[in-house]
Amino acid sequence: AFYFAKAVKHIDVPPAVFFTASTVTFGAAFLGISYGVLSASWDPRREGSFWGGAEFKENIPILVSTVMGKASGTTPLEWDDETDEDF
Repeated sequence: AFYFAKAVKHIDVPPAVFFTASTVTFGAAFLGISYGVLSASWDPRREGSFWGGAEFKENIPILVSTVMGKASGTTPLEWDDETDEDF
């Protein structure tokens, strides 16, 4: 749309408008993907809900404790593979 306005219609679009539109689009995509990952059920034995609100609330503390533990060196970098269990 910005290229069309500049090249075809010869409208001068300020760079701030282009930057804002690109930032909002990228930010919305980033937030959507992040919420999608964090709202999924990370427990293979349990089915998640439709919107994932409960899973999101459970996964945030897991993510924070894992990142903080690895940053301080207290959490090992390996983890158990839970998919080897029989269900």
